Amino acid sequence: MKEEKFFRVLGSFCMNDKKKNEIIEKCRQQKEDKKMLGKRKIIMVVAAALAVFATVGAASGIYTITYHSWSNEWNDWESMPSYEELEKKLGFVPVIEEDIDGFIFSGATVVGNRKEDESDGSSEKFKSIHIEYENSGKRMDIFVCEEKYAEEINADETEVYNGIELNYLKYNNKQVPPGYELTQEDKAREQSGDVVFSYGADEVTESVVQQVIFRYDGLEYDILTDDENVTKADLMAAAYAVIG
Repeated sequence: MKEEKFFRVLGSFCMNDKKKNEIIEKCRQQKEDKKMLGKRKIIMVVAAALAVFATVGAASGIYTITYHSWSNEWNDWESMPSYEELEKKLGFVPVIEEDIDGFIFSGATVVGNRKEDESDGSSEKFKSIHIEYENSGKRMDIFVCEEKYAEEINADETEVYNGIELNYLKYNNKQVPPGYELTQEDKAREQSGDVVFSYGADEVTESVVQQVIFRYDGLEYDILTDDENVTKADLMAAAYAVIG
């Protein structure tokens, strides 16, 4: 896994704008490196830990759930892993296709995660997997975890395929360095919902992120790209291939 992936992928926690802004403010105050904030985040870390906050409403008020994730600098698999290898390293076996409409499997990495719940002080570890696909320079990533660790999905569009709900999301993401101060234009765009900010980049960049998220056979699959040459149809085709 190369360092550029850290900034290429964004996560999958869903929340309303008020909660998102509370999280962003908390991040600014703590000023920690490699912290990515936004409407939805993929936790992808290069040889480092990443803390991601999700704010949750409860009868007693607002509390915070923190997700930490880490992975190796290299792929665990450069070729298709076997059922036995996946079961041993992950504890579950996702559907992994070698070829999805011309997108070819190029590697996979186990991601370690820890969920900390501020409301009761509990902490839980779990694993997920990041699967990479390439097609003549175009990129697509698939992230899979057990469904019990999945977050709420707030989709822009939905469709049903073979009885499975596919959730499509598309949004502008502006990646900025730690400590970046939002301009008035930034604040206006954020307030209108036009852009999501992620903190931790070396420089300011902006891209359009697309995701298709669905739950199948006890697992959550998050198919993601910020490659402008990859279409919604490409992401949907990947979902269809997994479901079969």
